[in-house]
Amino acid sequence: MRGSRVLVSSVLSAVCLAALPGQGHAQTLQSCLEQQLRYAGTTCRGISKCYVRAFKKGLPVDQSCLDGRSAEIQSRFQLIESQGDCLTEPGGSTVDNMLSTGLDSQNSAIGFAGRCQAGKMGGIGRACKQLMACYARATDGSNPVDPFCLDQASAKMAEVFDRLELKYGTNCENQNDYAARDSDNVQMTEDIYVYLRGTGTTTTTTSMSTSTTTIPPAGCPEDGSFTACVAYRDNSACSDCVDMVGGIPQSQCAGASQLGTNCGSSLQNQACAHAINDETTCSAVCCPE
Repeated sequence: MRGSRVLVSSVLSAVCLAALPGQGHAQTLQSCLEQQLRYAGTTCRGISKCYVRAFKKGLPVDQSCLDGRSAEIQSRFQLIESQGDCLTEPGGSTVDNMLSTGLDSQNSAIGFAGRCQAGKMGGIGRACKQLMACYARATDGSNPVDPFCLDQASAKMAEVFDRLELKYGTNCENQNDYAARDSDNVQMTEDIYVYLRGTGTTTTTTSMSTSTTTIPPAGCPEDGSFTACVAYRDNSACSDCVDMVGGIPQSQCAGASQLGTNCGSSLQNQACAHAINDETTCSAVCCPE
């Protein structure tokens, strides 16, 4: 799993989310994604609490509790996305399904009901929320995810598992299962981040103000920040460099591959431009002085 974290950090270092300057939007690409990630973490913690209560009582999980968490995340995502400027929307249903499936799998793996199992499920939920917060903080500043932040969340979960197994002994059905549960937790949160970061449907609802827009001969909207994306479209050396080094999804730059009035979302162009500008090994090719 550590290798997966390195991959995420390397991709993030090349990709900087951006919002149009001076447009007066209620939120930016960064703030939308940050809110989506943070509420995904809150919901993850909430779902885990449903299982904790069930473990403590020795009963099956209360479906109404799970349904309540599902309704909340979908409602909250709709509210966030209604403000526009989101990389992936609608995302609530997919994220809800990823969380529900992941935590149900964790529940099955932990074993029979009991105080030890309840404590472990609680630790998983807290770690999940903390992992999502790591991604959210990185997104807020358009920075790579801090591996120390991720490791801290996992380390706290390890402490919980160790303490419970020491206290309850054989009453913990599965001993020494921290590594497997942490691996599943880390993978689930990474998958949610990747989905929300842009493997879903990229929004194209935002248009540029004519007061800040110029139309170059190629017909693709640009202002000073979009020059790099024109290079990405027209210069194969530039696109090869960025795709190889930064792993930027083709879908994120789809708007830059088209001409004329169908050029696509200006936000797609801007995200691409910032990604190229931030990748110094590509700048000489993509952004000549």
